[in-house]
Amino acid sequence: MKQVVCAVVINKGRVLVVRKKEAWFLPGGKPQIGEDDWQCLAREFNKELPKLVLSNSEYLNSFFGTAPQRSDRFYVRVYLVKVKGELTTAAARWVSKPEELGLNEITKKIIIFLNQNNYLQ
Repeated sequence: MKQVVCAVVINKGRVLVVRKKEAWFLPGGKPQIGEDDWQCLAREFNKELPKLVLSNSEYLNSFFGTAPQRSDRFYVRVYLVKVKGELTTAAARWVSKPEELGLNEITKKIIIFLNQNNYLQ
């Protein structure tokens, strides 16, 4: 089972998503050896969203899921994250109804959790 760390960034009821291949995901990735969750998120944001800087985070929840391309199983630790800066890449967007996008399985579970717990109200 692979470990993944991802960020939920909410601004005015909208959540930040990034496009990878044919699906939309929450920003994040797989920690490298010796890297903690915060370091992983900072590295992934620097790579995917270079004009956004993490300002703080709090652990939100964990989820299990399967990768869309293969049947790899993932354990995802999710953090509620605040950011500073501007969104400047076309491969990312703020969305008010993320469930209407082509989300991967794990992201769908996280969005359901966010809606059920009033994070996206």
